[in-house]
Amino acid sequence: MMRKTTYPSPLNSFIVIFLLACFSMNAQEQSFATTILNQENVDNANLSVNGDLTDFAEVRASSGTLIFNAYDGVLELSYGQLLPANTTSYIKIETEDDLLPTLLGGSLGNLLADVLGVVLIGNQEFTVTAKDGNTEVLSATSTDPNSFSGNRTRIITDVDGNYYIALTPSQAYSSIEITNHIGSLIGLNQERSLRVYGAFYGSTAPDCNAPNFTSFDGTGINLDLINLGGAGVTNIENAIDNDPTSYSELSLGVVSVAASIEQIIYFQNQSDATDDVKIRLAVDPSLLALGVANNIEFEAYNGATLVASLDLNSLLNLELLNLLQSNSPIDIGFETSSPINRVVVRYSALLNTSLSQRLDLYEVTLTPNIPEIGAASQNLSICSGETASLIATTTSSNTQLKWYDSPQDGNLLATVESGEAFITVPLQDDTTFYVSSIKNGCTQESARTPVVVIVNSTPEASDIEVTGFDDDICLTETISISPTSSISNEFKYYFDSSKNSAITNGLNLNGIDYTINLEGELLISGLNTTNNPNTIYISVIDPVTGCENKDNELKVVSLTIADGPEVTLNITDDITADDTIEKDSDINISGTVTGDAQENDNVIITVNNVDYSATLDVNLNYSILIPGNELVLDSDLTIEASITVTANMCTVTVTDTETYSIDITNPNTPTVDPQTTNDTTPLITGTADSEDQLTVIVNGVTYTEGDGNLT
Repeated sequence: MMRKTTYPSPLNSFIVIFLLACFSMNAQEQSFATTILNQENVDNANLSVNGDLTDFAEVRASSGTLIFNAYDGVLELSYGQLLPANTTSYIKIETEDDLLPTLLGGSLGNLLADVLGVVLIGNQEFTVTAKDGNTEVLSATSTDPNSFSGNRTRIITDVDGNYYIALTPSQAYSSIEITNHIGSLIGLNQERSLRVYGAFYGSTAPDCNAPNFTSFDGTGINLDLINLGGAGVTNIENAIDNDPTSYSELSLGVVSVAASIEQIIYFQNQSDATDDVKIRLAVDPSLLALGVANNIEFEAYNGATLVASLDLNSLLNLELLNLLQSNSPIDIGFETSSPINRVVVRYSALLNTSLSQRLDLYEVTLTPNIPEIGAASQNLSICSGETASLIATTTSSNTQLKWYDSPQDGNLLATVESGEAFITVPLQDDTTFYVSSIKNGCTQESARTPVVVIVNSTPEASDIEVTGFDDDICLTETISISPTSSISNEFKYYFDSSKNSAITNGLNLNGIDYTINLEGELLISGLNTTNNPNTIYISVIDPVTGCENKDNELKVVSLTIADGPEVTLNITDDITADDTIEKDSDINISGTVTGDAQENDNVIITVNNVDYSATLDVNLNYSILIPGNELVLDSDLTIEASITVTANMCTVTVTDTETYSIDITNPNTPTVDPQTTNDTTPLITGTADSEDQLTVIVNGVTYTEGDGNLT
């Protein structure tokens, strides 16, 4: 019965790094060899071409007896077509002796055979050959482990511990031939079987192109390093088990010579040209300090052709380096720019150190193209409390972008389409976001690309100073709000703290005028008894960042409108022509004031551009003598009176005017009727103009009559 081989404990220290993808090999598509061209000493040969990798044919070989000759087993499987050069075929096999675990190590096969106690030459042996008709294109044999150490021939394993031969001929081929034979050391009457489950190659890559196989190799390693130094690989399959928490261990132990160990990851299908590689690994922080990042190399191949080569140091940024230094695993990604189907992870020893050297390889995957940050989202600067709009794109089709708050693990913040904006929450501090790409229906994401959002502080209310508004404001005043700030002199004014209602230069609202001058001052004029602004809100703009005070963090200026004095001024006396002509001296102008005026307040009477002053008496009455000739000479025949009153900290000036007319035509001469009388009180009669005032002087005594008749 066939045995499924596993590594003995000495070999559990061998190091392998592998690429992990979306699914196991069985989820991939294969194109199988379907025809048997040749079979010798084969049982159930047809089971090797039925496309079922759980069925197998047994290829037998015998050392013979004294009577019967030895024989080999041969099985040749055909694809029925010529496959292009560099097409990799995978042949699932199982040997009766433990040959395959040793050959899995490539050029280390002989050393591993010694460790495992396996004899590669003289016991069970096999040969595999790729053919074009009768022409051998590529061949390898178990008797020479080095024949399975190159880029074109390998023994590989899957996550379940099954073994395969991987052949990548440099020429076109159409069939695979497997020969099972027995060497001369095994003795007579010995038989060995080799199981062949089938041969296949990958078809067009499905949406999720998973890694399927792995193997390893090394240089500069000897038996002492394996047995005494602890060099080797442990849990090789963990690098391809689609579990980001498990890992294979690549170890060189404590080594003082130049040596390296590498793990090779195989993909059944070529990647898309836009796919990238993601590798998850961890390394001892003490080794990092010695520069081990330069000694960890990655190579990507398409068949035997090298497509990309770079080292860990070139892929690290400060965040990833800090994670490694904290002994955490990291995801790193790199572009290949063309299809690949194999990745090599190589660890080369650091010399002159007593540290045990080891690399933990968690997984290797093919992912969609690593997102690129849009130009407008690079070096993005916002103000505190604002949101940021971040845009990333990927060239891979059928993908989405996932935004996170951490370079590893963390919280998923949003899933958007390529080129669609991710809107952050309002930010208060500098924040780094991370974006990965993922194909729809797949589980593996690309490495994450960071993008930093710089958050500038916004001015606060305390950054703005405004003085002069401790006292009430009078309606008659023009208010001047003159803020100052160490930030700038660019201010904005609002009626509300949420900045929804801005005060602009030249605004007229409810009969009130608002002006913002070149110095940034706000002037308010035309206050009235209704609809006056009670509060003005002020922000300042930082000229470097463009940031303005946030909503509800503005400087508040409260305007308290005072109840000013209420005053009424009246000029009560009329001025007549007789006043101004017949009374050629002074004319008395009198009046009254009501309201908030007080005794001794000063009233100014203006006639003919000459001011005359009068004071209020206890009853708030005033009178003042004005020269009559000034009244005659006043061109507008108007008396103007004003009073300035202060009350409740407000000052108001009120005025009153009264016009008059002047008649300067001389009256007609009156007549007196002749009189003859002996009466001691005679009646003297005559005529004059209506309403003229007549004066009669008799014996030095003056008599007056004003109705136009003399009696």
